[in-house]
Amino acid sequence: MVDETKNDPTAIWIRKQIESASQEIVDLGVIENKITQSRPIWSIPGKVVLGQLRAADELTSFKWVICGEVRTDHIDSAAAVTPREALRYFSLKWQMDAGRYTDPEAAARLVRQAEELYEMSEADHLWPDTDGSI
Repeated sequence: MVDETKNDPTAIWIRKQIESASQEIVDLGVIENKITQSRPIWSIPGKVVLGQLRAADELTSFKWVICGEVRTDHIDSAAAVTPREALRYFSLKWQMDAGRYTDPEAAARLVRQAEELYEMSEADHLWPDTDGSI
């Protein structure tokens, strides 16, 4: 069977985003095992990708990863059961993070992104059925 998404520009963009975010998280030492498995779970192409990342030897837990035209960030799998809950969690996290910024413009930018994430999480038409597992 031929992978028809291999040359699809949207699929390529999503794959590049999740691979780059995964490498960034490994480089930060969040996941100690350099051999990882990652996969996109949900996206708005050209804007945001939500995925899961785990060490290859880890069978039960993973990190939710967000990336794209938003800041790259991660949370533990225990923080959210579904992709939609993970997006809401990132929204709240970023609202709180913005309060610690000393640069008002950077804080305002992060708040805007957090608000956009929340709006996405509330838009029913953006959420097809997903089980959220890796």
